[in-house]
Amino acid sequence: MLVLVLDIESSSVSTTLTLVPERGGKPSIIYSGSTSIPYRPHAPTPDYVRSIERALRDAAAGAAEQAHRLRSALPGLDIPAHIDEAHVVLSSPWVITQARSVSASFGREEQLSDSKIGTILATERASLMRSMQPGISLVEEKIFDIELDGSPVREWRGASAQRAEISYAVSLGQEAFIDGARETALQSAHARHVAFHSALLLQHIYLRQMPGTADMSYAIIHVHGELTDIAVIERGACAFFGSYPVGSGSIVRKLASLAEVSPRTAGSSLSLHSGRHLDPSYGLTTVRRVEAIGHEWADGLDKLIAAGEIYGGMPPQALLIADAHAGFFAESIRSEHPDAAIDIIASDRSLIYAEAISMI
Repeated sequence: MLVLVLDIESSSVSTTLTLVPERGGKPSIIYSGSTSIPYRPHAPTPDYVRSIERALRDAAAGAAEQAHRLRSALPGLDIPAHIDEAHVVLSSPWVITQARSVSASFGREEQLSDSKIGTILATERASLMRSMQPGISLVEEKIFDIELDGSPVREWRGASAQRAEISYAVSLGQEAFIDGARETALQSAHARHVAFHSALLLQHIYLRQMPGTADMSYAIIHVHGELTDIAVIERGACAFFGSYPVGSGSIVRKLASLAEVSPRTAGSSLSLHSGRHLDPSYGLTTVRRVEAIGHEWADGLDKLIAAGEIYGGMPPQALLIADAHAGFFAESIRSEHPDAAIDIIASDRSLIYAEAISMI
């Protein structure tokens, strides 16, 4: 099966073509590419959205063309004639993800089934959508944990209980943007089926397979061009989602402005600092600027998490995924939370998403 992943972030659209074995197994990436969206601070929002839509069209059409070329050049791979599925992965600001829970009491012992759980969630979904402004669309809904009569269970189908508590997550987006992205995937990539996902949810699905994470409480921090997205996980279930309007591109531009240097030089300074290669005697002012910017970013994360009333600040462990300068962001957290365990997830995002999608 040929699967296309379109990863839409705040400043880029990344494309991945994967071959997924029909009988299970890990997907194989046969092509990946990326289209950057130029930063335009004074561009009206409609113009910014149109630039993303153009990049998405170009990326989808380019992926379809690459599939055709690879099919001709590498017949031994047995690449299907069509893209079977297109999975559109959304980060902020294109998607809002919420952690939710619902309790249902049945009054007597009842056997649980997909239909019964689906009815409970459908009622909650209808209530949620009535509270939303017109033009908001449901992107996806994923169950992460179900407790029966107060006890967590691994397999709930067929079990009997008087009360069920369901922990799940929903993702919402602008209906016009979602419809446009779906149409692009269908027409430009000629995909037969299109699905949408929250980047944070896919990262959680992938990371919870790592040894030792099932019963952990930790944060997933995803830093991309203009924003930082965060999810707080409690014992395998999503407890909080949030977004902070500062990303890797924002950090580089701020340092460049303060130091009156080019963004390329500012980016090099961040890399040298996180690698401890920036000589303080030579660039003490730069070191102080980098540390101040890092403190401001980490402090913003603490306030965001505290606003969710889950923790007073950063959880004791965090898994960090960053488009660039991961070392800088990890050091910025450690400087504010010396006891926190910060693990940088070095896996390519396209691989993370491809494997997570294959697990769904």
